[in-house]
Amino acid sequence: MLIQPALIDSPLGRGYQPPTDLGGRGIPLANQLIVAIVFPPEHPSRALMRGIEGYAIAGFNVSAAGSVVVPPILESEPNQVFDRSSINAIGKFKYRARQIDGRAVNTDVQRYMFAYKLD
Repeated sequence: MLIQPALIDSPLGRGYQPPTDLGGRGIPLANQLIVAIVFPPEHPSRALMRGIEGYAIAGFNVSAAGSVVVPPILESEPNQVFDRSSINAIGKFKYRARQIDGRAVNTDVQRYMFAYKLD
């Protein structure tokens, strides 16, 4: 059984293109939020025994220290089956915080999707 997390809105995700400002210039790497440590979630034992697959999308903010803050579940399928496992995993993530004018800053309104698949 393999659990495959899938990143949403990731600056390092497949097919990533740097966002641009109105002048068409890329945003400097220091101003982008970059994930440093990712923890895969555990597939809940009840879902494993029943052969249930699905996903959960966690919404969260990142502090200037790079820690995840306030990780609510925005959406999940089946409803609430994978919520606790996803919250536990995302709460352990660490980021390299964005910097503005040389100072680390909080970053709000991020999303991460955990996909729960059985092999």
